[in-house]
Formats: sequence, structure tokens, C-alpha cells
Amino acid sequence: MIGRVTQDAGSEWPHEHSLTDVWEDFLVNHGQVSSKKNVRGLVLNSWQRSLCGGVNPGTMVAPITAQEQELIILRDRNRELMDSAAEIMRQAFFVNELQSVLFLTDPNGVTLDVIGDKRTLSHADTINLVPGSAWGEVISGSNAVGTALINQSAVQVHGEEHFCQGFKTWTCTASVVRDPYDGHILGVIDLSGLRNMFDRFHLPLVVSWATHIESRIALRSLEMWSKLEETMANRGWQSDTTLLFDASGRLVNRDRGATDVLARHGLAPAGTRTFRVNLAAFGQTAGTPADAPEWLRPEWIEVVRERGEMIGFSVSLPGPGGGVARARPQPRNKPEDPFARIIGGSALLADVVDKARRVAPAPIPVLLLGETGVGKELFAQALHEAGPNPKGPFVAINCAAFSRELLAGELFGHVEGAFTGARRGGMIGKIEAADGGTLFLDEIGEMQIDMQPMLLRVLQERQVYRIGEVKPRKVNFRLIAATNRDLAAEAKAGRFRQDLYFRMANVTIEVPPLRDRVEDIATLAQHYLAKTLAEYKLPTRRLHPDLLAHLETLPWAGNVRELGARIEAMCFMASGEVIGLDDFEPGLSRGAPSVASALRSPALLEEAERDVLRAAIEQCAGNLTAAARVLGIAKSTLYLRIKKYRERGLWAPE
Repeated sequence: MIGRVTQDAGSEWPHEHSLTDVWEDFLVNHGQVSSKKNVRGLVLNSWQRSLCGGVNPGTMVAPITAQEQELIILRDRNRELMDSAAEIMRQAFFVNELQSVLFLTDPNGVTLDVIGDKRTLSHADTINLVPGSAWGEVISGSNAVGTALINQSAVQVHGEEHFCQGFKTWTCTASVVRDPYDGHILGVIDLSGLRNMFDRFHLPLVVSWATHIESRIALRSLEMWSKLEETMANRGWQSDTTLLFDASGRLVNRDRGATDVLARHGLAPAGTRTFRVNLAAFGQTAGTPADAPEWLRPEWIEVVRERGEMIGFSVSLPGPGGGVARARPQPRNKPEDPFARIIGGSALLADVVDKARRVAPAPIPVLLLGETGVGKELFAQALHEAGPNPKGPFVAINCAAFSRELLAGELFGHVEGAFTGARRGGMIGKIEAADGGTLFLDEIGEMQIDMQPMLLRVLQERQVYRIGEVKPRKVNFRLIAATNRDLAAEAKAGRFRQDLYFRMANVTIEVPPLRDRVEDIATLAQHYLAKTLAEYKLPTRRLHPDLLAHLETLPWAGNVRELGARIEAMCFMASGEVIGLDDFEPGLSRGAPSVASALRSPALLEEAERDVLRAAIEQCAGNLTAAARVLGIAKSTLYLRIKKYRERGLWAPE
């Protein structure tokens, strides 16, 4: 999301007494301060808005703007937000440990729900931090909720930074929650406590909660859209001139046909991805509501209900001849499922594929976890093809295959003359190349930590600066990242930025290792056999049942990639039509069971990887090019891995 975090980077919160002096100076001088060095610009701007808005700096409590009946209506109006936030709001045990309260507001800053530590809740009661209280800046002055709404971002407001006297004993951190469909603000989530509980870590924590809520909203929307389309399909719906909207007025059938229909009526915006129409009133009143769009006619609209519940609307626009074509039965070919290319029928893999298939249409980041060779890139490609922009580019880059300087150039691009060796005429970076599609960052855990803020800034602001350029370029892409590391543990240990981890890990999908889905090994072996025979036009080959049974006993340290390489090698080396045990080269799988065992423990992951690399090099008699081929990685990646382990003293000198 654009502008996810607003913070004065690197600035320290001033001492309480000095900020008190600045605040008093500000009030005495009617919005002017003699020195700005002790107050953050974000706070000073908020104070000035509060003063100009007529907020009383002596206010001790927030006003209650939604009493019991109004609160019921307000919560019902924001039901999607509250239901999506329910999982986060149930984290009372966590908030108790922080001696804080966690609360959710609507887009106007009115509190919908509050949970937290009992003692802190009793303090909250004294300032009316209760359901129905209003925290907009124009009502309660500078505070995390109100200031987050104004800045459309995540902010912290601490102690004396509050504009009103009654809130200066508190420290507050808030983040806006946006609709993933079009980015408009749905509400705010806030973590607050007495000011001695201040912690900078609360900012990425609250951002991660907001991101999780947005992910839940996206998934709930997708489920509702599927339900809506299924209902209409059962009625024989066709999309030639009919548009399908959900109950919130969001365009559901966002295909080329919908774009053409809108364009014929001069309604097509820059794209149909965020086309929204206020249709709710048509389901509640007769005739044309006062706030209806001018181009919309009541006779075009049909309310779609299921079991009495309104779940959406169909809008049948006039066709080229001027008549309105109503829905009629229309056979449609079922599009190819991109996830069908993921081979295997095990229950474990089926669950993972099902999760990926459900999240694919949502325009949110996905983090793929799994050991080397499990097929993370295959999942990434399927997520792209089943995603919101399948016709856009799919741009992949391996973060471990480049040095820091080369990776920066590959990602961000550069202008001519930016550095020695810069390409004449400059170069577009992978981030720019992914505009309108998907950026796949493989081995994201290997990205140097000092480069990570640059990537985070792109994800937050949706714009990129080429190296040597001062003018930003707008970009819009879906991020999919992958790693074989335990990135949560890496972030906790300070080896990976927590804020970037929270930003990427909206949804995590863990691809299981091959040894945990033994029932898929024979199917995969047959798949790679057929693939190799067809690709190289080899004579007919068959896999002996004894060989297949043996393959199922191996640990497969290199997972699916290693299995594919073994089958390919046997196709070439076999002397007869039947490939049996005698044709099987031991390779890594037979020689490294200890490695496979180590891979079961995340703490031993690096040691296991090192052992796999050394085993491959030994197998290839020290030939690094051949070892890289066996491992299925680039030679440059192998060099970088060896260098990494040498620097850490984990690789014996030659």
C-alpha cells in the first residue's frame, strides 16, 4: 500500500519536559514555535491542524458520538471490517503482556471494539477510550488514530506529542486498514498504553496486524465473489452485456468483456480493477435513489439473493442495438487451472495447493517457504497466472545470484553514467519490468540487509528510483517472494528486517519437502520420465516397480528438483527399455541421509545446505560447474554460497 508508514526516520523522541515547553510555546504563540528541533514535523503539522480546527487543548476525555443504538448500527455497517479483524482482536493474551489495549475504529475514527489488559482498560475508561468514542483529529486533536487517518498511514504518537492534555499520559500506535480492492480506508487498528509502555517495535507490529486484516478482507471478498458467480452460473448468467457487482458495489467480473461493455457507455476508468458503484440503495428502495450515478437506470439492475440474503447485483447494460439483454444460459469453457501443473495427489500437497488457489486472485503479497528444490517457482508462476493480472509480465530474480551492487542494478535499474560500467542509455530494472504483473524474488532471505529498506520503500510508496535518478517512476505489481530460510526467526534475530518481513508475509505458503509426501514420488518419477523422453526424443523407457519402491525410501535432500535430475540421468544411461535398480546412480540421496535429517530442524538448515553443497562437489570431483548442474542452481549461486560459508568459518580451506 502507498504510504503505509509515516515516521520521521532516525529521529528520537525528545525528552518529555522539553516537548512540554514546545507545546506551551505553541499555544501561547497561536501555532508558532520558536524552535522546531524538539518536535517532529508530523506532530507539529497535526498540532496546527488541531488548533485551526478549534480543538480545545485542555480536553481530558474523548467524546462519545455513538451511543448504544447508534453503535449497533455502526458495527453492522462495518461488519466486514470487524469480522476480518476478529482473529487479531482475539489476541487479548498478547495485549495483556504488553499492558496495553487494542482497539478498532471505523474510517471516521469512531471506536468499534476495545480489548486488552484489565488494569489498562480501567485507565482507558477515564479518557473514554471505549466503544463509541471518537478519535478523529478534528474532535480529539493529535492522536495515533486521527493522525493516521489524516496521513493515510501508520504512525506513533507518544506522551506529550498528543495535542489534548488528557491524553498526554498515553502512548499510541495506529495503522490504517485499507480495502484491497481499491485502497480506500476502511478503518484503523490501534495499540495504546500508558506512556511508560512505549516501544518502537509496536509500529511494525501494528502494521503487520493491519496487513493481516486486509488479507482476511481480500479472502472473504474472493469467497463471496465465488459464491455470487456460482449463484449466477446456476441461473445461466452470461457476461456479454451484463456486469456483476457484489453487495458493496465492487465489479466482480473484471474481464475484458466487462471493460468493453463499460467502454461502450463511456464508463471505463483507467482499468476495471477498482470500478465501484453505489448500488446498495437499489436493494432497499423503489425507484432511483437520490445518490445513484446518473448513467444507471433502475430497470437495468437485478438484486441477487441467496436464501433471502442480498449477495450482489447484476446490471444488464444496453447492447449495441440499444436493447437490454437479460441473462440467458450460455455455455462457457472452463479455463485451464494453472495449479494443475503441480504434480502430486497427496493430501498434504492438496491442502497447500488449495490454499494457494484461494489466495491467488487477491492482489496481496505471498511468501513461499520451503527447502531448495520443492518447486517454489512453480507455485509462484501458478499464483501469477491465477492472479489479478495474469496477462501482465512475470519477472523473476534470484537474490542470491548477485553481489549487493549487481543486485541493486538488476532490481532498480540505472541511468546512463550512474556508475563505472553502467550500460549506455541506462537500464530498466526488474521492478519496473514487473509493472502491471508479478515480481518474484527468489531466495529473498539472501538479500543483504542494507538493501532491504530500498525494497521496503518501493513496496510502501509504489514507486522506484533508478540508480542515479532523482525522479521516481510509478510501479504497480504483485510481490511473491520465496526462501528456504526460517524468515520469522531471521527477522527476530536481526538478520532480516522485521518491517520488510511483515510487509511481505501477508500470506505464507509452506511447500512441503518430497520426503513428507512419499505417495507423490512414483507419480513425479513417471512425469519426469515422460518429459525427458519427449524433450530429447529418446527411445521408449519404463521404470521398474522395484526402482519406484526404492525411490520412495530415499530422503531426497534436493527434493523434486533432485528427483527430476536423477530420472533424466537414468533415461540417458539405461542400456535397455526397462530402467531398474542397476541403472540408478546413488548421488546425493543415498549418500546424505544425515543431511535430510538435519533439514527437519530449522536450526540446522544452513549446516545441512553446506553438507549438500560439499557432497555435490565431491561427487563431481571438485568440478564446480558440474556440481552446480547436479544441484540445479547457477554456478554463480554456488560460488556465493561457498564464499558465505568460508566467511563464517564453516567451509574448510582448499
